[in-house]
Amino acid sequence: KCSHCKLASQTLHNFLKGSSDVKLIYKSFPLDGTCNSQVTQSGDGTRCKMATWALCAEKLSKKGWAVHKYYFDNQEQLFSVSDLKETNTALAQNLNLNFDEVEKCSESVDTYEIIKKMVEESKVGQVEGTPVIFLNGKKLGHGQFSQVLKAAVDTIK
Repeated sequence: KCSHCKLASQTLHNFLKGSSDVKLIYKSFPLDGTCNSQVTQSGDGTRCKMATWALCAEKLSKKGWAVHKYYFDNQEQLFSVSDLKETNTALAQNLNLNFDEVEKCSESVDTYEIIKKMVEESKVGQVEGTPVIFLNGKKLGHGQFSQVLKAAVDTIK
């Protein structure tokens, strides 16, 4: 559960609607030690599963952002869920995803390797928590706030 990430997600989504000249590259940093060596608590793998589902939905159907948005919109209900099968089955139906394909992809070693590579990138970027917004390769402090994001983008146009 990350209220700051939820805010950042909404800010980025709204900002991108009116900024066709800005490209968003999303990197997962699940706060779960099961797939993120930067996190000290072990976790139960649920956040890792959410990250892999978003990656696979994007890879297979270009619906990763919709999965990501669903998880953040429903994070209060999902916080206590440790088995996402029922949630992801309903999510797949709602987004017209093939559950079996996304599930198989989300469980693959290759998908978990992608998450691990993103975590390794976070070390280089000195990511210490979430959310973190980078603009042209530089960390943008308070970038999850629309005024800061807009002002920063305007300075480089």
